[in-house]
Amino acid sequence: MNISDAIAKYLKINGVNHIFGIHSGTILPLWDSFDLEGIELLVIKNEGGAAYSASRYASISNKNKLAVCLGAGAVGICNMFNGIGDAFRNKSPVLIISGFIDRKKMNKNAIQDMNAEKMVENITKYSKTVFDENEIIAELEKAIKIALTPPYGPVHIAVPLDIQKLEFKQEIPKEVKIVPHENDYNALLKVAKLIEQEEKGLIMVGKGSRGLKSEIEKLADKLGWYTITTPGGKGNVSGSFKYNLGNYGFAGTDAANQYVNNGDYSCLLVLGSSLGEASTRVFDERLVKNKKIIHIDWDESQFNKVFSTDITVKAELGQAIRFILENVKEKENKPESIKEWNKPYVRNHTGLSMRQVMENLPDVMPQNTLYVCDIGGCLNFSLKYLSLHKESEYEVNLNYGAMGSAIGGAVGAHLANPQMQTAVFAGDGAFFMNGLEILTAKEYKLPIVYFILNNAKLEYVEKGYKLLCNNREGTGFKFERLGFENLAKSLNIKGMTVEKVEDLEKIPQIISNLQGPCIIDLITDGSEELDFYDRIESLSLRK
Repeated sequence: MNISDAIAKYLKINGVNHIFGIHSGTILPLWDSFDLEGIELLVIKNEGGAAYSASRYASISNKNKLAVCLGAGAVGICNMFNGIGDAFRNKSPVLIISGFIDRKKMNKNAIQDMNAEKMVENITKYSKTVFDENEIIAELEKAIKIALTPPYGPVHIAVPLDIQKLEFKQEIPKEVKIVPHENDYNALLKVAKLIEQEEKGLIMVGKGSRGLKSEIEKLADKLGWYTITTPGGKGNVSGSFKYNLGNYGFAGTDAANQYVNNGDYSCLLVLGSSLGEASTRVFDERLVKNKKIIHIDWDESQFNKVFSTDITVKAELGQAIRFILENVKEKENKPESIKEWNKPYVRNHTGLSMRQVMENLPDVMPQNTLYVCDIGGCLNFSLKYLSLHKESEYEVNLNYGAMGSAIGGAVGAHLANPQMQTAVFAGDGAFFMNGLEILTAKEYKLPIVYFILNNAKLEYVEKGYKLLCNNREGTGFKFERLGFENLAKSLNIKGMTVEKVEDLEKIPQIISNLQGPCIIDLITDGSEELDFYDRIESLSLRK
């Protein structure tokens, strides 16, 4: 057994069933060993897509499952850079393995001789090139532990080609065991006592609350407190839940913004959010002014980072919520249930309404749909207007904000939860960045539905440019419209075009029994108002 065989067996022991990457000379022994070990190797069209897929796989797996991507030395790492950055800002436990040239060729101008370890030090929790063959498994064990220890994040190990081929002379260790951190129950008792004293409160549900929908709704119902979700936390409370005000922060609903602005609550309970710019309407003080603030998270580095907090609790969120449920009494005075999130629709534009598309999609898509959203106008419309079924989920990494990340990561997103219908929201600009990853979905027969907002321009930056640059129109934002249904047909992929809201009724038939991906072309002209003023405010330097 050589060292690459040992690496493959060790990853298999640690529950790795998929690896995302592309063949290359410096990683061929590893690739062959993974294949022989029965680990599914997904050949992605670009290494950036491999890293994006690994990031999405880890994130949607509730951050308790390691994802792995494989790259060709520094050249592969350069291609992966955005995907690694995505995993870093998303706190996704991803192991990046890269090849490296033979040790004897180092510093001699060999092909692909470049230090990948140093490249990614600032966007990984750990990065190491292993030059001693006796340390390879120990370094892998260390890296996996670091990736899976909160706060989670990506790690990188580079393995020279000659080491991969050497005989392995040690024993393969057992599965990495992560010691769970202890919950601060003394602080949780203080939380329960404070909640008992506060009649009106608001629960802010962040991305770290994934998988806790039922517990959060039980808590909100018991307390009679409204909920708001951050962009990353969208879907962690059902759209139909009676106390859900919808998304707050970037592209927030009218109901959420109005409730926070009115300030008719005395306590803010923050669950699994870093309270970043996108979640707080550019750090708007109205969210916390004259309020008691409780912040519960497993990443203590986020405490008191943005706002001063009355009680901070480092705890596993599910256990914390269940503890609070058991230690608070049900409140008697309950508020009215929420009827509508937003003001009534007014047709003040031409072309297809993306608002109406988002409001009607849940009626034609399966109730157990995982919506993976890219960056651009599609994000704003989905955050504000898409109401998710209890069985649905939503995934976006707005903190990194890379266009093409959802298209690049859709393969990993689907594999993380194949029982759900995966649907991607992306603009045509995002498609141009990573669109050929749709062919990866085709080759592996993955039934992913890609909704492409097709307005033949970079709408978001066009409108932002005009507002930020003294009403100048600017240049370079528009391009020739691409017919995505025709493109789909040329790739032997299912496709359809939506030019009016009524066309959405055809979707159930189109996506029925999919044996591969499907592209749905949403033809619009970009004249509909886009709720992006918080982002413009953050760029204007006025705050």
